[in-house]
Amino acid sequence: MTGDFIQTHRQEVLSLARNLERGERARHPLHRIIRVEERPDAVVLTTTDLHLPKRIGQALQRAYKGSLDLHYDVEGCYVRVQWTADENKTIIRPQRNGGKS
Repeated sequence: MTGDFIQTHRQEVLSLARNLERGERARHPLHRIIRVEERPDAVVLTTTDLHLPKRIGQALQRAYKGSLDLHYDVEGCYVRVQWTADENKTIIRPQRNGGKS
């Protein structure tokens, strides 16, 4: 995950990824995020399966727009998902609280 947006909304983006991981783990206990590497210009997540990173990337794109690139290994052993968003091109949608204040 790269771009200006990740710099200012890092915790929000990581929370979204962790929430997706929790849902995935409920159905498939071995599918999880095994490492979060925080770099100055990026956040890199390492997972145990092929589907979780794709779902995280798609959820980030739905929530915040940005650019999503999926690259599958020829032999199907891994996937590299790159999501990039810049602050001035990203839409921040208000979170719904179910009508509660």
